[in-house]
Amino acid sequence: MNKYITYDGITVSFKFITPEMAQEILDKSQELFNASQQKQRRVKYGSVKQYAKAMEAGQWMINGDTISLSFEGKVLNGQHRLRSIVKSGKGQTVLLVEGVAEEAMATMDVGVKRTLENYLQMMEESYINGSAAIVKAKMLLDMRRLVVDQSNGNLSISNIDYVDMYTDNPQMFKDAAFFAKGIHKMVKTYRESEVGGIYLHLTDTLKFDKDVVKDFFNRLCNIGLTDKSIYKRCYDNLSKIGKGQERIKEYMKCWNAMVKGTKNFPTLDENSWFLTPKGYQSYKDIA
Repeated sequence: MNKYITYDGITVSFKFITPEMAQEILDKSQELFNASQQKQRRVKYGSVKQYAKAMEAGQWMINGDTISLSFEGKVLNGQHRLRSIVKSGKGQTVLLVEGVAEEAMATMDVGVKRTLENYLQMMEESYINGSAAIVKAKMLLDMRRLVVDQSNGNLSISNIDYVDMYTDNPQMFKDAAFFAKGIHKMVKTYRESEVGGIYLHLTDTLKFDKDVVKDFFNRLCNIGLTDKSIYKRCYDNLSKIGKGQERIKEYMKCWNAMVKGTKNFPTLDENSWFLTPKGYQSYKDIA
């Protein structure tokens, strides 16, 4: 079978690219862009870091995306993958397309990219929508990151990492998604990704009693307009916060107040985290 296919001046092949070859391609491309006074696409170094990490771990695979070069040798598509090969120090087999018209660069990557949610939906027929966001939230909380709605571009986390976490125990994430949807349905202020992520961080990572954690979220839902409890205070505060680490801190302060048995929110410092519950029965009479 031929390794090369040529059509209308364009050559398509599967080619093993070493780090040295990748660097040569990038250097030549940069020279050509500089000579023509054209700007190359901005490099997203977070993506390069993610791809390189996957390559180092042996998790990188051909997915049909091409590395496309112009007739002269300009990199029209795939510079992040080439940079990742260099950064990882590991060669990769790529789908290489050479001889592409430079005008075609404007048509590349203009569609909607597949999200982690799209991928998991295609991977598993019984996938429950929203599980992807919970996977991300749990992983970030496991890293002691407080902003679960942030981009993962600078966190060295790739979609491969998220998929691996999900496939290790898909039923756990389905159960968490189902629980989070129920909480969100009762009170819209409590977002599914936050509830599901915190629920799994407390029960799976920190190994806290599931009944205690579920009781905590149920208390957050069962509040009255004139209620002066820590749960109502948490609800009121969350209703005013759009996004960011302050949202997770509100859940944490309320949880820690419940664990301590106090009606006041404990002050958080840089070392604060979700406290370990001492006993379920002691929470019954907390206001």
